[in-house]
Amino acid sequence: MKEIEKTNNWYGSTFISRPYIDLVDKSKSAETFAKLKQLWEEKDLLIVEGALTRSGVGNDLFANAQSIKRIVCPSKNSYQQIGQIEQAIRDNAENRLILLMLGPTAKVIVDDLQDLSNQMIDIGHIDSEYEWFKMGATYKVKLANKHTAEFNYDEDISAVHDQIYQDEIVARIE
Repeated sequence: MKEIEKTNNWYGSTFISRPYIDLVDKSKSAETFAKLKQLWEEKDLLIVEGALTRSGVGNDLFANAQSIKRIVCPSKNSYQQIGQIEQAIRDNAENRLILLMLGPTAKVIVDDLQDLSNQMIDIGHIDSEYEWFKMGATYKVKLANKHTAEFNYDEDISAVHDQIYQDEIVARIE
């Protein structure tokens, strides 16, 4: 009899970062966001995101985290800088939970960096979803000061003057 190999891998729904706007029944969204927030509660985070993503800025999505470091990457075509992005992650990974919000490039990064002992989650559109949830939106609306899921033009996005956000940035990949 062949012995079954045990792994610590855990696979969840691909809609982990889409718990609100596209759901007809939004009644469980509050509970889902509460459970998601437990993933990073009292943890040190490394957020890897596009330059206009600004996840958690202006809301309390990551307020329960112990600390946050950010790697800010190109808003578009980030795959062209994947080597630099992956090196910046390695340089800042420490014992951090790594949250990736970098479109299709995030999936490649998770695969490429399997040798790290860090948990990595491609959490994509969680910030837009959370913003829509907090405002009680019933359809997708553009957010003024950050990239908004499904509004990929990234035009007329207001500047953010948030010193805490600026202080969290440990690397910028241009």
